[in-house]
Amino acid sequence: LHRRALSARRPKKRRRHIKRLQGRQHHPVSDHGAGKPRDLHRIDRPGIIIGHQFAVRNCGKRRGADEPPPEEAVDIAALALCYGRIGQAFCKLKKWERAIVNFDRQLSLAIEGDLQVLRAEAHLGLAHAHLGWGEYDECAMLYERAMLMFGELGDSKMQAIAHHGLQEAYSRLHNEKFRDRHQERAQKIERAVHARLEEGGERLTKLKSRLIASTAEQSKQIKLERVSGACI
Repeated sequence: LHRRALSARRPKKRRRHIKRLQGRQHHPVSDHGAGKPRDLHRIDRPGIIIGHQFAVRNCGKRRGADEPPPEEAVDIAALALCYGRIGQAFCKLKKWERAIVNFDRQLSLAIEGDLQVLRAEAHLGLAHAHLGWGEYDECAMLYERAMLMFGELGDSKMQAIAHHGLQEAYSRLHNEKFRDRHQERAQKIERAVHARLEEGGERLTKLKSRLIASTAEQSKQIKLERVSGACI
């Protein structure tokens, strides 16, 4: 009777809210049905997209302020980076049109902010999206621009990726001459990068051996000094 009296006093919305909470306690949420645990290591690409879209909406907001910030407070680089990551996520989902829209936004912001690295990345992302969409002439032109931009920036790794993209585009266009040309250029750049990495590794090994030798020599000298001091 006491419970009925208490429930009668509660408003209907409050009672419904309590019932929902009680139901959640007995029915855990899972991605694969009842009784199966949630896979925390699964890549949730739609969740990644939502997260980056939330970052885009909050890129220009200040902490503790509801009103929009002035134009100079907006971080154009961060906003362009978010749009680029959203475009990459849509490429993974093979939603090429939406990927192109987001890469276009990244390109516009990169041009506005004079951000050369993000501008080159936007061209590369647009090229990937047009390749997946089947527009091979357009993607070849975009890969060419990205390759030239990364060459000016001195980024050999990304330049090789652009050459591989051109290789794939010309392969689908059945142009064996340009396909083989860009394949050779990409392999040449990769060999040069690998040679520089090996040379850097050898230099580090030499420096390490010299450091160990000098440390051992110093410790030996200190030990001799202590022994001679004890004798005195």
